[in-house]
Amino acid sequence: MPQKRTGQKGLKIDTAASNRPARPAMSIFAEPEWLDTWLAAFAPIHGGHRENGPSFPYTLTATRLGPLSIRTLQAPTNSHTPRFDLPGVPLATVAAAMRSLRTSYAVFPFLAEDAELLRQAEHDRGGLVLRRVPCEIAPYIACDGDWEGYFASRSSKTRQEWRRRQRRAAEIGFELSEYRSFETVGRHFPTALEVEASGWKGAAGSAIREDAPALTFYTSVVPKLAARGLVRLYLWRIEGRTAAFQLCIVDGDALRSLKIGFDPEFARHAPGQMLQLAILRELFQEEGIRRFDLLGPETPQKRMWATGNEVLWTLRCYRPTPTGMAMALRHGAAGVAKTYIARIAQR
Repeated sequence: MPQKRTGQKGLKIDTAASNRPARPAMSIFAEPEWLDTWLAAFAPIHGGHRENGPSFPYTLTATRLGPLSIRTLQAPTNSHTPRFDLPGVPLATVAAAMRSLRTSYAVFPFLAEDAELLRQAEHDRGGLVLRRVPCEIAPYIACDGDWEGYFASRSSKTRQEWRRRQRRAAEIGFELSEYRSFETVGRHFPTALEVEASGWKGAAGSAIREDAPALTFYTSVVPKLAARGLVRLYLWRIEGRTAAFQLCIVDGDALRSLKIGFDPEFARHAPGQMLQLAILRELFQEEGIRRFDLLGPETPQKRMWATGNEVLWTLRCYRPTPTGMAMALRHGAAGVAKTYIARIAQR
């Protein structure tokens, strides 16, 4: 049964009992469970694992180079992927996979600054030409201080707007429910999907319910992570109806906001903002969570909340072949590519 606990004034927080999970040895999004589920949903035919040496997941795609279509090894990532890494996989293994798959170009996006793949690239390139480029800016909120200090750090206009919205929310009546257990997340996740589909994503056909691979992915991975106590599903209700939601994943000492949405019928009450505000006030009182990750890309709305930004990187890998060097030239890795081309010309 869910446990009631006292929250903010005017809030009734319905939180399923759960124990704080231990800090993982790697990011949740680099674990086999996440990556295997992603491959099964988004790349059941054009993805897989290399088994020669340390296994790692990949997809095969194509990149245009003028009139040519270049066979490309790519990380199993898309817009549903907050982070990526290949812990324990040396770049020599990546190079061997590229040779075996007959591709001269590989791309690994969404790498954090401390990603093991980037650290390895600094010491052993595995015979590859490498180029590291910014991927996106991911805003975050540091939650290891106090709520009053964070609130005071926002602009006077923002503080005034938040106070006004909170007064209005208290007048109309609202409830914040937070679900963490396998049973309660499973019971209420369909409501979140319904809310997302009610907005612009539903009209555009990009809501999870309208995207068969995305629906397969989320309905598989969310229960798996909820069973480990790593999911937090927040619902913001007005007069008993769900007006907004956030689906968040606990990743070490960070809480990452994976999906958000609100019912446009309640837009005048800014339910998304009020839900975000309520979540943050709770997190500032909780030990163990040091960062709330808004995820990228950066937007003016996210900047309003953020206390800092994390730069995510893309690592591009080129084999020293004519095709690989042509791709390197196109992407600006001209120095190494020109050296290789000059050597070829002297033969």
